[in-house]
Amino acid sequence: MPFGAVPLRSMIAVSDDGGKTWGEPIDVADSFQGDKEIFGSDVPELVVDPDGTVFGFAKERPRRAAEGQPTAVSRLFMFKSTDGGKNWATSEFSPGAEDLDNPAAAVDPNSGNLYVVYSSRGERSDDEEPDNPSELYFLASTDGGETWTEPVDVSDDDPEKGADQYHPGISVAPNGRIDLAWHDFRNDPFFTPRRVGDMGVEQRYWDAYYASSTNAGATWSPNTRVTNPSIDGKLGTTFSNNDIRGPMGIASTEEAAYVTWSDSRATGADATDAEDAYFSRIRYAAVPALGAAGGGSSNLLWSLLGAGAALALAGLAFMAWTRLTRGRSRPESGGRLTPAAT
Repeated sequence: MPFGAVPLRSMIAVSDDGGKTWGEPIDVADSFQGDKEIFGSDVPELVVDPDGTVFGFAKERPRRAAEGQPTAVSRLFMFKSTDGGKNWATSEFSPGAEDLDNPAAAVDPNSGNLYVVYSSRGERSDDEEPDNPSELYFLASTDGGETWTEPVDVSDDDPEKGADQYHPGISVAPNGRIDLAWHDFRNDPFFTPRRVGDMGVEQRYWDAYYASSTNAGATWSPNTRVTNPSIDGKLGTTFSNNDIRGPMGIASTEEAAYVTWSDSRATGADATDAEDAYFSRIRYAAVPALGAAGGGSSNLLWSLLGAGAALALAGLAFMAWTRLTRGRSRPESGGRLTPAAT
């Protein structure tokens, strides 16, 4: 069945015994109190705030528009439970757009602020014109989802090129720094704006990009390229009739942001369609501090190891010099040095 012909719904099941048993699946759309009922909803994403309140986010999967009718708009929904998932309240937190991807969400572990990011083209263009570029939009709530900021475009590429950004991932560090990573086509020499659904050399190379905010999303750092080289869409499985890109994997500590993505660089000339998970990090601390239990003990350990290595090298050098010296000469009773026997 084509998308939009039958309703897809976001379902949630709850376990209170570590996953041994599960309650009956709950259709969170049933609790929606809006004027326009929900036909369908897409992949839900859950986050939990410091008080234990569970928040879910999903985009609407509207009924397929009849031929000749305008494309249906996909709204963005939030569903919330304050009793461990027994009951849910569903609300519309954004009017959405005709073309947008599933939202990704994160919660600040200290303040409880909610953050959502998604990519969207907005309204579809006329048949003769290319669609709007896919841009990244971020919005935040500081009151448990009651109100939300206006969406902010995080990407800083040249708008004249109209390059696409897709499927962002989001994470929040313990110190409140927000980290975003996404798929970005700004470096693609083949890229040309086009209709949604067209796949080919007009959109071939993309990169993983990164940006961060230290003030709850009010401003953002310059976009930073993570991948080198770019990912080639002609290799691997991504564009072999299946677009397998999904939200970028990202996790945060105060010392670094960790990013992982699918990459076809191992395919090579044999065209084996290899596509693997690759990993990198954006550091906010010196390398020894990453993964160390404490800065002081880490510095002491590295100092001791360095001193030990220096002593070992000095000892080896002294032994080599001694052997070399003994092998070249032997003292005689007259005080003269004569070549040693070999």
